[in-house]
Amino acid sequence: MLKDLLNDQPLDNVSRFYGLTVGEIQTFQQRCSVFVCLVTQFAKELQWWNIYNLLNQYMDRINFVVQEELQELIDSMKEAALLDAAKARAIYESGFTSVWHISKSKPIAIMKALQKTLVVKR
Repeated sequence: MLKDLLNDQPLDNVSRFYGLTVGEIQTFQQRCSVFVCLVTQFAKELQWWNIYNLLNQYMDRINFVVQEELQELIDSMKEAALLDAAKARAIYESGFTSVWHISKSKPIAIMKALQKTLVVKR
C-alpha cells in the first residue's frame, strides 16, 4: 500500500483496492512515517551510517507521500508550509520542475497550475 501511495496513486483508488477508508490509509501513512523516523534515529545513535543515510533519503518522501521528482519542490517550500503533494504534482506537471523555474515564471502561470488542485463543492 505504501508503494502505491509513493507512486502517486490517487487515494480513492488505493482505498478501493485495499478496501480501507481514506482515514485508515492516512493513519497507516502516518505510522509508517513515525516508524521510519524512529529507525533512522536508532541507526544514527548506533552509528550505522549506511542504514541512516538510506532511510534519511526516504523520510520526507514517506512523510509527504511524494515521488522523488517532486522532492526538491517539497523540500524548498515545506518550511513555510506552502506546498503539499497535490500542489507539487500540479506545479511539476505544468513544467515547473525546480524552484528556479518557479522563480522565473509569472505568477499567473503558477496560479493556473494550482487551479488544478482546487476542489469546488456545489
